[in-house]
Amino acid sequence: MNKKLKVALITVGIVAAVVVTVVLGYFGLLKLEQHKVDAIVAETFASLKTGKFNGEDIFGSMEGEDEVNYQVLLENLNYSIKENKTDFKEASVVLEVSNKDMKQVLGNYFTKAFQLALANAFSETYSEEQLNAEMSKYLEEQARSEEIPNVTTSLTLKMEKQNGVWTLKDDCQDDLVNAILPGFNEAIQQVTQMTSAFGE
Repeated sequence: MNKKLKVALITVGIVAAVVVTVVLGYFGLLKLEQHKVDAIVAETFASLKTGKFNGEDIFGSMEGEDEVNYQVLLENLNYSIKENKTDFKEASVVLEVSNKDMKQVLGNYFTKAFQLALANAFSETYSEEQLNAEMSKYLEEQARSEEIPNVTTSLTLKMEKQNGVWTLKDDCQDDLVNAILPGFNEAIQQVTQMTSAFGE
């Protein structure tokens, strides 16, 4: 083998090794970013189970002076990642999210609350504390009821990397809430319509 051929083969070998190293490094770093996105999704759902999302109490706006445990609404919350398309700046994660049908859970809950409020309006059967305790117990029964099905929602979360940190895009937050509490908005709308009908 002549010298020129040897040098050419060595050069090709070095170039090939560099290319393989760069490609492996690229895909290794890309895989690391995918793992970071998976971890953020896992952390998000773990924080939801505790009732806090981005440091805010999820049910804070529903709690007044009552002692109703709205956190029970998230006991059956589950998710699975179906697809994770992540590059170094943006991520698109397809999830399946399941939880109890909140339209049924809250529909039953608000109906019961309305019935107890009417019964109590004409005779003071319950003190406020007793009413809250009964309603909290009833909500837990409904949220844990085997008769109320789970609803599974397919959801695509869009994320972007800002200053080295992955964050959820604002336009995905409503979809996330609707997947976490399926039927919640419909239940609230029904109650609003019912109360406005009585107010007229």
